[in-house]
Amino acid sequence: MPNTDVKLLRDELAKVIGMVRRHERTIREQGDQLARLALERDRAVLEMEAVRVENEELRARLAERGQVIKAYDNQHTPPSKKTITQEINAQKEERKRKNPDGRRGRHKGHTGVSASRKADDTVRHTPDRYDSCGGTNLKTVRIVPEMRTDVPPPPRSVTTCHIV
Repeated sequence: MPNTDVKLLRDELAKVIGMVRRHERTIREQGDQLARLALERDRAVLEMEAVRVENEELRARLAERGQVIKAYDNQHTPPSKKTITQEINAQKEERKRKNPDGRRGRHKGHTGVSASRKADDTVRHTPDRYDSCGGTNLKTVRIVPEMRTDVPPPPRSVTTCHIV
């Protein structure tokens, strides 16, 4: 009887030791996850700080530029000193020079470049006789070229049922 009690106690002790080791492993893994999360948090904080510093620098530069514009472009500045406004007006004049009537799109006299008007094939239709009287003394009165673009139909899909 005492041997069986000792054996049972050893088995119970082995089970408890196994459970403790599993718990220790889980705690280590969770500690690793916590460490990784802490690193990611620190990186995010550093990135946010860098963005904040860059934002402050950009705001300072914007304020400087605003002061420069106010110095040159205000109601008390004589026209000869308004260099920024002169540059803007010069750009507008350049656009007007390129597009005199102020409209968008192609202008009058534009030949067009989008569609090629060269034929791949030429088919001549010449009748052998007049339709009305059946005479064969034909003369060319005029030639009327007609360009047609034939688009082939899309291929048809075929579904086949294979029975094995």
